[in-house]
Amino acid sequence: DLTAAILAALPPAPPARRRPRARAVLTLRGALGLIGALQLVLGLVQVGRGPAGHLHTGVAASGHLWHESAAWNIAVGAGFLFVAARRTRPTGLVPMLSAFVGTLLLLSINDLLLGRVDPTRLVSHGFLLTGYLVVVALSRPRMWPDDPRAGDRGDRPGWRLRTDETPQPAPTPLRLAPPHPSSARTRDRRAA
Repeated sequence: DLTAAILAALPPAPPARRRPRARAVLTLRGALGLIGALQLVLGLVQVGRGPAGHLHTGVAASGHLWHESAAWNIAVGAGFLFVAARRTRPTGLVPMLSAFVGTLLLLSINDLLLGRVDPTRLVSHGFLLTGYLVVVALSRPRMWPDDPRAGDRGDRPGWRLRTDETPQPAPTPLRLAPPHPSSARTRDRRAA
């Protein structure tokens, strides 16, 4: 029976400082779930209400653009709910959300300055912005102490340029031998 020897060889229990991080991750996931549900409801209400009740004017209030906006709200809400339900870092969602939130922020500021939108309409973008910030916080490796990819690297990139390795020689190109008399590609027609 080697149980005692194996248990003695195991590393010590993780330090207590990781527990607050686990609670923080759980709290952020719970907040993201709530924000995702609110964003999803916002999109569904937007589908049911239609463009007539919207405060934008002109082309932006057309039916098709309204439906595209509702679809984005529903998709973002579903994405937030998906991330909140998972127990892994949401790194794949960060680039798309960064582009969406950044573009929406710039366009909203422009519309606000030009008087194309009522400032109260922009309040609903707060759910999106808050959810985005939570996703970015959850994507940090330090938030996931049990993730083996986090290690002791901190927030440094996972790749490094190694200059101490000798370069491998290039593989020799594959050379095909010329066809021989018994191959199908021969041009010898004397056998016929």
